[in-house]
Amino acid sequence: MKIGFDVAKLCIKSIVTRILLATSDADFIPAIHFAKTYNVEVVLLSDIDFIKRTKGRLLKAFTSHRLV
Repeated sequence: MKIGFDVAKLCIKSIVTRILLATSDADFIPAIHFAKTYNVEVVLLSDIDFIKRTKGRLLKAFTSHRLV
């Protein structure tokens, strides 16, 4: 939950223009949507196994994603 508050604070204060998030947890989706309302690009860093397991459902919330 603390990360969600940090995301909100950084977006409101216009400190960031892009957030890189390495997670496989869907609990971050509200924070991601909040960041996107402030025109912050949210990038998911993931591996191919994660994408296969979730069938891309979590990816739809992100602006883009990168394989690591």
